[in-house]
Amino acid sequence: MSDKDRAEENLAIIRSMMERATVYRMISGPTALFGGVLTLLVVFLFPWAEFEAPRDWKWVWFGVAILVLVMNTVLVILKSTREKTTLFSPGLKMGLKAIVPALLIGFVIGIIQNDLSSEELAWIWMLCYGAALCATSSFAPRSMWWLGVFFIVTGLYFFRDIPSGGYSIVRANMMMSQTFGGYHLVYGFYVLLVEKKRS
Repeated sequence: MSDKDRAEENLAIIRSMMERATVYRMISGPTALFGGVLTLLVVFLFPWAEFEAPRDWKWVWFGVAILVLVMNTVLVILKSTREKTTLFSPGLKMGLKAIVPALLIGFVIGIIQNDLSSEELAWIWMLCYGAALCATSSFAPRSMWWLGVFFIVTGLYFFRDIPSGGYSIVRANMMMSQTFGGYHLVYGFYVLLVEKKRS
């Protein structure tokens, strides 16, 4: 490969990464706001007193995750249709390769492990989600990486005193509302108010 070909390839890579960062910036804000609001609504309005086991608790949160995933998918499809580009672009494929492994770990553990407490599940999901976000650092905006760092640090902080085998809906929901609720709201507003102006 000649120097000219190598330079053109590097330029194409840089341009592609910039386009991906813009895509993530435009889509991640609304999705984060939706996820944050939905999380807080579920925490404060859902009749948790009727739940008697962690396995009941986790299915509610799997439902929330599915709704957020659907919301994000709709936004990706709308953006792809509006710009008349292919849905499974190289940027989307790279994003999925980065985030799916860590998210898959959290999903599988949540599905097959019925002996974990709700607090332990919330902790695992925080760490897996944070790791997934940090995996996008090479092509997503830096703010997404920082969001992942906050999830990981908070998850490790909560790990200090999670009661092994314990069960507390209130504590588990507090963990979910602070991270998946509060952090997503802050991130969503930051993207829409600050990063969108930069782009």
